[in-house]
Amino acid sequence: MTNKRASDMWVEPEEVTISSGATVTAILNSGATVTQSGGLPAGTSYIGLATVDVGANVAWSDPGTYVGLATVDIGSQPSLPAGTNTIGDVRIAGSKSAPTTATIGLYNSGNATVFVATNTFKILNMMIGVDLAEEIKVLSGTDYLVGNASVALSLAAEGGFVQNGSPDSPLYVATAAAKGFVINSSATGAIGGSVTWIDEA
Repeated sequence: MTNKRASDMWVEPEEVTISSGATVTAILNSGATVTQSGGLPAGTSYIGLATVDVGANVAWSDPGTYVGLATVDIGSQPSLPAGTNTIGDVRIAGSKSAPTTATIGLYNSGNATVFVATNTFKILNMMIGVDLAEEIKVLSGTDYLVGNASVALSLAAEGGFVQNGSPDSPLYVATAAAKGFVINSSATGAIGGSVTWIDEA
């Protein structure tokens, strides 16, 4: 007797015809064709769908009902206090407002207001140059940010400075909202430059 492998055995493909509505239980050889006689009825008809009996049918009246959702028990659920609470809130560090730049052009001694903030100003960059030797103070309204009543920043004639900060590390911060950014000079000479700031609540 000669043993043959299953892969060496060939069975001629067969065609099976199934009438509409008939139920057939069969084992088909590889390559067999199943044909339903007659056309499909009109409408949204399908071939190959399976109906699975899972016991009593459940009727859904709510269109927002789902099948197959899983409920995961994560233990006791914490209660949130009343208010605008959030879960999973993501915050990005840095400024929420766009920077504004103002030109400094002063020609008198004493206090001169460069701008007045709506909220709280944060100075990001400041450049100042003078034509005469003088002493400079920087204030938030009447509060000193650089110097005090008796101490100031001394600049030589035709001297100046540049300072750079960032939204996360500003050079100067107003002492309160709606304060003016003020420069105090000791001499009646030209003071030029620029200041960049952000205005945040």
